[in-house]
Formats: sequence, structure tokens, C-alpha cells
Amino acid sequence: MINEFEPLTAREAQILLAIAAGLSCRDIGTRLSITESTVRKHRSNMLNKLALRNAAELIAYAREKHWLSSAEPGSFKSSTFQPRTASHGSHRAGPHEQGNRTPVGP
Repeated sequence: MINEFEPLTAREAQILLAIAAGLSCRDIGTRLSITESTVRKHRSNMLNKLALRNAAELIAYAREKHWLSSAEPGSFKSSTFQPRTASHGSHRAGPHEQGNRTPVGP
């Protein structure tokens, strides 16, 4: 598979597209099921890899590379940023998803 966003990882590319679409780090984290601090770390990693100083420079760089043709402000499509799901089809609920379930058993 060819990575058109080289040298960025697939996750960094997702975050870049979401930033370009105008989403906050909090919103990106919510949509990708990661923490806001993880989004900030990915953004920082992108800036370091590309020798850029801030998100504005990151977006300008991405436009120069023609990475943003489908992610101009206002054109965000939530399906572009869906988190990957387990391929085996099962999902184990984490503590935040378990809620106040009543134990089932004998």
C-alpha cells in the first residue's frame, strides 16, 4: 500500500485531515476514540518530522503537497475519520463502556 502522506503515519494523516477540517484536538480525539493528549502528541510528532512550528504551518505544508484536496474547511466527512474496528468482530467493553451493568450469572 502506498502512503501518499509520507513520512506521516496513517494515524497522523487522519489527524492532519481532521485539523485541516477545523476540528479541535478534543473533537478529533472523540471521533477517533483516543485522548486529546494523544491527538496533541501526534500533532507534535508531525511538526517535528516536517520541521514545522505550528498547526498553521502544518496545514500550509499539506496544501503545498496537495494532501488536502478533500479536506478543505467545512468539507469534513465523519466517515473519513472513523476509528478502525477489530477484524475479528468481537469487542470487549472497557471500563468507560461498562456503565452500571448488573452481573449476570448463577
